[in-house]
Amino acid sequence: MRILLLSALLLLLVLVVGVGCRSLSRSDVETRVRLLKKNQPLSAHTLSERRVDAVLAGQALQLRLRWYRLGPERSEQPPIVFVHGTPAVAEHWTELTLGAGGLATDRVVYLLELIGHGYAPDELAHTSFQACADHVRVFLESLDLRNVTLVGHSYGGEFAWRCALDAPERVGRLVLIDSSGPPRRDGEWMSEEEKMREWSIARYGWIASTPERVESALAIHFPGPIPEDRLEEMYLACAHRKAWEAMVELCRDENGERFEELAKLQAKALLIWGAQDIAYKPERFLKEFQRVLPQAQTMLIEGAGHYPHEVFPGKVAGAIREFARP
Repeated sequence: MRILLLSALLLLLVLVVGVGCRSLSRSDVETRVRLLKKNQPLSAHTLSERRVDAVLAGQALQLRLRWYRLGPERSEQPPIVFVHGTPAVAEHWTELTLGAGGLATDRVVYLLELIGHGYAPDELAHTSFQACADHVRVFLESLDLRNVTLVGHSYGGEFAWRCALDAPERVGRLVLIDSSGPPRRDGEWMSEEEKMREWSIARYGWIASTPERVESALAIHFPGPIPEDRLEEMYLACAHRKAWEAMVELCRDENGERFEELAKLQAKALLIWGAQDIAYKPERFLKEFQRVLPQAQTMLIEGAGHYPHEVFPGKVAGAIREFARP
């Protein structure tokens, strides 16, 4: 039995080393993401970078902040800061900000690349919700942004609302799109999430990841075929080994901690939800957010699942623009 076990472990090691090239480098991911047709509107904009000393969830490190700044050179209105989910990249928000009626036509907008995700540097020893929330806070502090409208989707929603709780002087308005937060009950996890949480080998999932497998996992969240560029971007967002591992770590860290603290939120809130979301069903999860945030505005979008801002970008952009108006 011991010989069989050792043989199996050796086979796994050979497999990991032998196909290690399937883990794209961060630079390859960045190049391919930027070349996607959907992201061409961003080609005229620079991905800014700044190094700062920071502490994220107790870990001291030199953090490399990376972001896009879009919109007019000057504006009297506070900026809008977008926080993507997992897996995703800063370019996730291109259509919402630079498409027809996009928010960057008349507002200053920041698209932040989250630590550990996509092609962002991976300085963290372990990726957690609090570390990502601290990253958002450090970004706001580094650029001295105040009274911002903070927009987050899915896991990015929780990164955003934790940041709003930790830095109330920085966040004036909060927009949550199909956000994580309430503790999940048994039976409320998606099948791929159960595997990431329970399988010890889940961290090696990048070995078997392909666009086809990503499409299979995503298809249930969209009302129709997923555009090829969108699918390729999602695949690339978890094609690097460390980005995949960060996704698994975050999935295992989702536990409902701090959710009841949202009752203390000082920022005005807007809840945008896909009526057909099966990841965070509105009749359960949106209802929980409404319970702790009784003054929040709500927008339920029929015909959309977990990604309403991708299915109806114009509608969502319009709602955010109106809500963010001083």
